Amino acid sequence: RRVHGELQVSSCLKMGVVTAVEILGSDANVLVRVADFNGLRGCAAIRDIISGDDVLFIPQERFLTVDLAKTSTLITLIDELISLNNDDILALLLLHEKFRADDSPHRAYIRSLPTEYSNTIHWSEDERRKLAGSNLSMLTEILLQQIQSDFSEFIQPICKRHPDTFGEVSVREYKWALSTIWSRALDLTIDHELVRCLVPFADMLNHKPGSPVSHCFDNASKGLRVKAQTSFSEGEEVCLDYGPFSNEKLLRLYGFSLLNNPYDSVQLWAVIQPDSVLADYKVSLLQQHGFDNTSPFQLTESSLNRSLLAALRIQHMTPLLFRYADAAFNGPIDTENELEVLSSLRGGLESMLSQYIGSDEEDAQDLEDLNFHHVCAARLRIGEKRILRYSICAVDREMAALNLTP
Repeated sequence: RRVHGELQVSSCLKMGVVTAVEILGSDANVLVRVADFNGLRGCAAIRDIISGDDVLFIPQERFLTVDLAKTSTLITLIDELISLNNDDILALLLLHEKFRADDSPHRAYIRSLPTEYSNTIHWSEDERRKLAGSNLSMLTEILLQQIQSDFSEFIQPICKRHPDTFGEVSVREYKWALSTIWSRALDLTIDHELVRCLVPFADMLNHKPGSPVSHCFDNASKGLRVKAQTSFSEGEEVCLDYGPFSNEKLLRLYGFSLLNNPYDSVQLWAVIQPDSVLADYKVSLLQQHGFDNTSPFQLTESSLNRSLLAALRIQHMTPLLFRYADAAFNGPIDTENELEVLSSLRGGLESMLSQYIGSDEEDAQDLEDLNFHHVCAARLRIGEKRILRYSICAVDREMAALNLTP
């Protein structure tokens, strides 16, 4: 998968070429075909499409799901699947179907999948250095450690016990299966339950923020329905909006980032440490107002996060101000408290900004790099730095409006 209009070709994103008929059968109900867009694969309208048309309808029996693994394909391993999460069960299902090759009923779909992915768990150590300073840098290292641990503890033993089901499976193949799920699965509401599904052919639609195409599971006709909300001309690329995902999430799960991502954000944690003064009471105040002390706040370029300011007011609150605690969630409660809040926030933002590798000039150079991973990392850095600088300016404006001087 990629972003609509992407001109940079990832050298490690290699896909088989198959048609909807091969994957779905001769009765496939699709108004798009696989097509080339600037050297990358996408879906083009096979005729003029008008608003309200079904672009795709994929029947449920074509889906690859955890339920399929447990009740059919891997039913003989059911006792061994109990300890696994849903993504790992889906990964084993993919590895099994890949091992079956031409004997698999899903062989055309398996052939259509990329053989390699470009999300950050597949980057070299040198490439991952380009993420230094970002939250994604740390998260990628944590993911790599977790994947190796899960493979050694759960996946590899199961595969070794059942060589006729999986063949020899390496940690690289396990990462391939996980990346397939992360970048291609849809979470669909089926019979009032959220189900993670690999939906053949539908996962070839690329990402375009704000794309006027909707998708949902149709409980009446039992399948995924992708519907146009506007008109498309014959040959025009038809895309989905995967969701309001930041560059961090796009790069971690899908393997690309956007230079001007309208959904971009930076996560900031403002955790009350257990050994701080009256920590338990302050955490309980946050919880009473729907805050989770361990969850991050989202920084964007639209405005300063008011929930973050409220949490920081509680964090810096002295016992004399506890009687104003409820008011802290609506605005400043005390000049000294607000000065501490804004000063500490500004310092934290400056510290985060200083951690990124490279200057603005080096970011611009990396945008022109032939290494696709370097380009994606530069887009991430540029977007996140812009958000942090905006947030610093927003704090300064807040202090000026309140006549506060650090």
